[in-house]
Amino acid sequence: AGLPSVIAYAGFETDLTFKSTARAGRTVSFEFSTLPDGAVVTVLSDVSQMVSWTPANSFSGEQYICGTAVYIETARPLVNVSCSPICSPYIRSIPLCFDLNVQPNVPP
Repeated sequence: AGLPSVIAYAGFETDLTFKSTARAGRTVSFEFSTLPDGAVVTVLSDVSQMVSWTPANSFSGEQYICGTAVYIETARPLVNVSCSPICSPYIRSIPLCFDLNVQPNVPP
């Protein structure tokens, strides 16, 4: 299976939702590695955020928006693990990337 594919149109807002499967009561943040100019991130809940973007004609073609859920673990691990040099307190998801195919908005 490939990346989730979305058709976007220049001049029209596109909304992408990133959601974590973290247990209730945990607050998750998100890291976005490839946000285009003008993209806005909105927190929807403790475990989800939305990226809104209105592409310009100059962005026509394939664009990628990727995000990773990050949970800061405040408790010590329940199992004996060895980390070098120290164990990270962060738990990260596998990145999710959307493949946006931006169509130009040309006059009729």
